[in-house]
Amino acid sequence: ERVIELAKESLKRGEQPVISLVSVSETEEETGNVAASINAINTRLVEKLEDGTFEDAGEIPESLAARGELLDRVKTEAPALPSPIDKIIEAFGKENVAVITGGISPSMRQRFIQDFQEGKRKVAVISGAGKIGISLHHIKGEQGRRHLIVADYEWSATVFKQELGRVDRSGQLSSPKVTLVASDNPGEQKFASTIAIRMKGLGAVSKGAAESTGTQALEEF
Repeated sequence: ERVIELAKESLKRGEQPVISLVSVSETEEETGNVAASINAINTRLVEKLEDGTFEDAGEIPESLAARGELLDRVKTEAPALPSPIDKIIEAFGKENVAVITGGISPSMRQRFIQDFQEGKRKVAVISGAGKIGISLHHIKGEQGRRHLIVADYEWSATVFKQELGRVDRSGQLSSPKVTLVASDNPGEQKFASTIAIRMKGLGAVSKGAAESTGTQALEEF
């Protein structure tokens, strides 16, 4: 909901928001991202032997029980959620949203990119293939400044830098605004802070590169 609010505020300012996602599918209680993360928790005891080798001593009962309790909590505390793209389309209208993801055919992605760049569609959603080799930067005077709203994070600072490069490239008429959306959860705040630190550590791309993304946009966090 916060991402949609930010995009609406951006449109009121005359900007064109670009919403960046990692996961674009609906989530299910037993197979969604939260459940997958819980199932990835190690519940096996591995012991190091005197000869330097390791031995699998089997499952740890307490760990199995704890994981089961977490999965039960997911059903009540993290219920199934609809596709974020469906929520965005519901908020802005199908005719106003350019869906640029790996689930869209290359020809349709190109059409959506053109529509967004020409201002026919005011909101763009990028994920997967939409973060590679495309340009969504401000190139026409009658169009608005780009506002990249990062709803999901890429752990790799290099990949995240490439993502920023979709809206921040040489020849643009205005520099983009970047908003990294994070909840008040301390763990998520630390995660977002780590990304920002890693991004700043990369420095600016060389002046001769096609992409001009440095860390200036990141200073707006």
